[in-house]
Amino acid sequence: MYEKFGSFDTGAGGGTADYAFMMLIGSVWSAVSYPILRHFVWVEAIFTINLMFYVMYVWSRRHPDTRTTVLKLPVDASYVPFVHLAISLASGSSWFNAVHGIITGYVYCRIVNVIQTPQFLIDNFGRGVYAARSPGSFAGSGRRF
Repeated sequence: MYEKFGSFDTGAGGGTADYAFMMLIGSVWSAVSYPILRHFVWVEAIFTINLMFYVMYVWSRRHPDTRTTVLKLPVDASYVPFVHLAISLASGSSWFNAVHGIITGYVYCRIVNVIQTPQFLIDNFGRGVYAARSPGSFAGSGRRF
């Protein structure tokens, strides 16, 4: 997706600094809100699913008119997190982590208009423009049998 849609711009640096800031906010919000929500539903504190749905929700809000496929079915990008939530429910997975990630993405999309990426992240990661590697650029040290 990154190669197709370009840098992830949240209003300041674009590229790596903004993505790191987004992940920092999502991680902190998930860690802070989890103990509060745990009083209502008990689930394990493994935030990988939360962060996956968080990134998916933010991406879907950044590119709402994009058409993509989920299980070979065409879907508008704005519905992708909810389609994956339905698939998770149909497969018997816990709904709590997915919904928690979607809510975290919703909160991020609301506060990103108020805050900007801190300068120290831009200084450390740079504004960066993503450049995909060419297909034959990997020079591994493996041996052929």
